[in-house]
Amino acid sequence: ITAVCKYEPLSAIVFPERLASMNKIVLINKDLCIGCGVCVKLCPPKILYLDDDNKACASDESRCDRLRGCERKCPAGAILIN
Repeated sequence: ITAVCKYEPLSAIVFPERLASMNKIVLINKDLCIGCGVCVKLCPPKILYLDDDNKACASDESRCDRLRGCERKCPAGAILIN
């Protein structure tokens, strides 16, 4: 049986890399990303792109408008806006 500390935030369970990325604005779980490109098409400031492995990436996160369209429309649930 695996126990989860009652003080660990749920987002850290869903997005384990979040613990190491608390200063990031755009969190992308590459294990969940299916490379569909929906986020890239929806991003108004055009900071999202697909890398060579066909996974979503963010370039200049400071330009993120935090409208969360990418987060809401991602069919895999791979994006979280902090």
